Amino acid sequence: MKVEAEELFDRSGWKPQFGAVDEMIESWWHNDGSKGNCVGKVAKDTVIRITFELGRRAKLTFSARVCRNSGMIGASDITTKIGENVLTWRTTDTFGHTDATNYWNWGTVNYDALILDEGRYVMEITTVDVGYDYFTLKFSDPEADLTIDEYGTYRFEAEDMFDKSGWKAQSGNTVAQMIEKWTWKDGSSGYCVVKVGDGTVYRITLILSKPMQLTMKANICRDGGDIWQSNFATVVNGETVKWTKEDASNTFGKDEEKNWWNWGTVIYPTLSLEAGRVTIEITTTKLPVSFDWMEFVASEPVQA
Repeated sequence: MKVEAEELFDRSGWKPQFGAVDEMIESWWHNDGSKGNCVGKVAKDTVIRITFELGRRAKLTFSARVCRNSGMIGASDITTKIGENVLTWRTTDTFGHTDATNYWNWGTVNYDALILDEGRYVMEITTVDVGYDYFTLKFSDPEADLTIDEYGTYRFEAEDMFDKSGWKAQSGNTVAQMIEKWTWKDGSSGYCVVKVGDGTVYRITLILSKPMQLTMKANICRDGGDIWQSNFATVVNGETVKWTKEDASNTFGKDEEKNWWNWGTVIYPTLSLEAGRVTIEITTTKLPVSFDWMEFVASEPVQA
């Protein structure tokens, strides 16, 4: 569900830098011809409220498209709460002013998922001088990390894993510190799961809406060097599934040009699965690996 910021009904917490509250709604445009309306001229301590009602228990995944002329957006610049729950967000975007975007350098902040019971909720976003374009709210099965309804390709980011009960941080770190940003010298970046201790279990739950063939791949790396079958084992619905390197020449490990993040993919044999719940467990041992994402390709089942 997409909610345009300028269409929010409750504006009681809006504070303009100057002028009236209604004048905070303004148009933006980029040199490529794209344009729209947004909430700008935002003063410190503005509170943006989004109200929604759930008819049943659900998992909420939330993101906001934002910008800030003065540059980066820090963790304390946007505080988001639903009741007593403080939502944690992260981003790989840089924001700030660029001539190509006519000062409106939009980017996205993505929040950790939250499970909510049936009822009415008010989300409160307390902010400094950050502009808002729109918000995306996705409600899904509370027991699933990913629901696959149609045949196609789906990517799941490791840091979005909801069940972290099996995560074990390396000595001196916490589970929360295992989510970290990676960057390469070419400017590409993302988030991943690192500082992984021996015996960490990654659990990913899928809900398949119909029978299908499913091919999986995982993007991983290991500072200590190459990877071996002994570094991690994968079990799908109780059955062990062996992986192979997608590129046999990739040694993973450290790479100065890539700032130590030498990501590579491993692939799994195609599985024939019935509709319903699929549980994937990846257990890391003996110099465990860092985890970036998993990709799932769903296709029609083979007819007997």
